[in-house]
Amino acid sequence: MTTRLDLGLGCRLGLDIDGTITLDPALFAEVATACKAARGEVHVVTSRSEASRQQTLAELQGYDIPFDALYFIGEVSVASERCPHKELDWFQRYLWQKADYALRHQLTHFVDDDPKVLSLFAAFAPKVVVTPAERRVEIADPLYELAVQVVLERKQASIGLVQRTLRLGYSRTVRLMEAMAEAGIVSQGLGLDGFREVQPRYQRRGEHLGS
Repeated sequence: MTTRLDLGLGCRLGLDIDGTITLDPALFAEVATACKAARGEVHVVTSRSEASRQQTLAELQGYDIPFDALYFIGEVSVASERCPHKELDWFQRYLWQKADYALRHQLTHFVDDDPKVLSLFAAFAPKVVVTPAERRVEIADPLYELAVQVVLERKQASIGLVQRTLRLGYSRTVRLMEAMAEAGIVSQGLGLDGFREVQPRYQRRGEHLGS
């Protein structure tokens, strides 16, 4: 059971379904529950057809995934009209809709298994913290997104800060910080003040995520 952390951290998590939630439904149920317990939001964003909405709702309910929004990205023809990036091919424009949704809804985190989606986030929504689905399963800890959010909102990569805020043990917090370093969110080494440094791309994260 996830303890309620009434933190108001502003964690707004986006989750893909196929290849992400389906990769480890139990873990992503914990991840989503932890986000909601900290007064965050969970948005499920999928390339499935809108016609599968009822089936998808039943599937997510069966996985015990709590969420605030379920979004089916538009058909290819819709994407071609909406996407302003004409240098992208038709399939990239289709997948770009995930990054566009993340920006429009100010998501702070997104987990997806498709390398093409990850590269589109890097190009068009670089301040959204994107985690490959397989890597997220390796990290395993359901509080990873919340730990990242603590570091980015406080602009301080401090083990003690994360430990106190999320009420975690030292060893668990160290593992979370090491995962952030591997993801390029914080520095690998310690700065002169004895702390890791938040990487430059995330230091102005309080501003609009797309800037």
